Amino acid sequence: MKRYLLLLVLLGTTLAGCHKADPTPDDPLLGHWQSDAITYQVYDPTGKLDPAAFAGGLSSVTNQVVHLLDVTSTTFTFNANTPGVTPTSETYTRTGEVLTFPNQATYQTFAARSLTATAFVYEVTNLRSDGSRFVATVPYHR
Repeated sequence: MKRYLLLLVLLGTTLAGCHKADPTPDDPLLGHWQSDAITYQVYDPTGKLDPAAFAGGLSSVTNQVVHLLDVTSTTFTFNANTPGVTPTSETYTRTGEVLTFPNQATYQTFAARSLTATAFVYEVTNLRSDGSRFVATVPYHR
């Protein structure tokens, strides 16, 4: 009886060792994302938030709009989730939080901040000729 028990334990150990863990991507940025809002802000040349950058004396404006994003190791595909608007794909490279889109001339800085497997903040910055910065912040989630 001990012989069979030992054989059963060995067989169970061998089978447990053969189970593969679920695959997880090496890069948590890859995959499908959704955002429900975009916040726009303007900072003056000294880095302070401009208290009246937008109509009505607002320091920031948030638009409630659904954006979809699909990320591969080489492309970002943005989908405004609006009828009649075609999704756009752009190639990119990434170093840490900094994203580089070689075909983008309007905005200077792109970043994927606070990246986890379930959320990140996409930040786009445009440095204006007067030294102020226009910043769009888009929180994405899975």
